[in-house]
Amino acid sequence: MSKITLSFMERFINNLDTAIKNYVKGKNSNEKGSSITTGTDLDTMKTVGVYYIADDTTASNIGNVPLALCGKVLVMDNGNGGYSQFYIPNHSPRIFQRLWWGNAWTDWIELAPKSYVDKFNCPTTTDGTFNLVATVSNGVATYSWVAQS
Repeated sequence: MSKITLSFMERFINNLDTAIKNYVKGKNSNEKGSSITTGTDLDTMKTVGVYYIADDTTASNIGNVPLALCGKVLVMDNGNGGYSQFYIPNHSPRIFQRLWWGNAWTDWIELAPKSYVDKFNCPTTTDGTFNLVATVSNGVATYSWVAQS
């Protein structure tokens, strides 16, 4: 059985809230941050700080946001011309990250703790390729690995 191991990400996500608060305090900034307004493109945001999207309507009119939901955007300087953006929606346990490196943004990736990823152990008992399939019933998603024919 193969597993995706993300223990670093689990530790990182578990400490992200504390890290953001400490980062903001270190910058003497308001924890709420500065407002991101309709029409803003997150691709243009490389000024270090904490920002917020006030509501879902505003979020749906912001370029390059991974979800059209209100939430926080944290921009961090990684040094050597690199930046990280984190997007944390207010009403969802999801967290997204992307990097500015080599004069371009990477795609957004969704960070997942190891305890969540371990639920999706890919079977290796059968030769072939497997797809992770989500089944939604009454608003609850369940996941399983299905052999691709």
